[in-house]
Amino acid sequence: MKISDIVLKLIGPVAACGSHSVDLKRLENLKQLTEVVDSLLLEIAMAAQTADHSADSMRRIGEYAKGFLDNMFEDSEAAQAKENKAPFATRKLGVPSREETYEILKARSEEIQAGGDDDASP
Repeated sequence: MKISDIVLKLIGPVAACGSHSVDLKRLENLKQLTEVVDSLLLEIAMAAQTADHSADSMRRIGEYAKGFLDNMFEDSEAAQAKENKAPFATRKLGVPSREETYEILKARSEEIQAGGDDDASP
């Protein structure tokens, strides 16, 4: 069993089923899942900050994390473009660009590292 399977089992289903009362619970599950994903992405973004580090082990971790985020954005942009039949459709929908998202994540990670976010502690 993978870690993701355990998390999904703990949180519960998130896909809408059409029953109002069930879907209300699934919405709460989805909110929990997005909080977990946000937290994990922030950890990956913090690791990506070492991509240009002079120490080989730190640089390799940073490059791996940055590569993961780059691939995630490329997949997201490609899916949005295919769905909307326009390149970079996410920007048209008001979704931040890859660079803007990196800056947002970097600012949040710096804030957390400085002790400015009480909600970020496990």
